Amino acid sequence: MHIAFRKAPEIVLIQAMHLMLRRRRSDRSAIARAEYDTFVRAIPPADFELPGARRGRRLSFTGPGRCRSLEESFQRVNNEYFHSKLEQPELCWSPVAARRVLGSYQERKDRLIISQVFDSPKVPLFVLDYLMYHELLHKFLGIGRRSDGKRCMHGPEFRAIETQFRYYKEAQQFLKRLPH
Repeated sequence: MHIAFRKAPEIVLIQAMHLMLRRRRSDRSAIARAEYDTFVRAIPPADFELPGARRGRRLSFTGPGRCRSLEESFQRVNNEYFHSKLEQPELCWSPVAARRVLGSYQERKDRLIISQVFDSPKVPLFVLDYLMYHELLHKFLGIGRRSDGKRCMHGPEFRAIETQFRYYKEAQQFLKRLPH
C-alpha cells in the first residue's frame, strides 16, 4: 500500500483491502467504498512526491498559444456561464495536436489541458470556448459516481448542463468534422 495510507482509518483500510482482493472490476461494484473514495480524494498531491521518485515528463505547457489564448477563453466562459466564480485552474496546451483527446481536466492538480489542434485561426473561438466550458464543468461538478460506485464523468446532470452552452450544436458539428 502507498505510504499515504499509514494514517487511514480502519474502515478505509478494510475497503482498500476488499478492492485489492477483487480481481475483476465487475466484482468491485458491490463493495461499499464511500470512506475509501473520500480518503483517497483528500490525499494531498505532495504525499505522492516521495524522495527518489522519478518525475514524469511534463505533458503540457502553459502560456499563450500561437493564435489563441486559453486565459482569454477561460475569462469569457467563466464570466458567461459561471458568473466569474470559478478559480482559474492551470491552463495548458497539450504537447501535440491530439485529435482523440481534445481536452482534459486533472482534478488533483487543478489543471485544464486543451489540444493544440484548437490553437489555430481555422478554429472558431466558440469551439475553443466550448472545450473550455466542457472541461470547466468537470471542475465545477466534480467526479460523479454511478449507483455501482464507478466513476461517471459525463452523467445525465453533466450532459444536461453541457447543452446549455450557447453554441453547443455548432461546436458539436465542427468537432464531428474534425479529422481523426
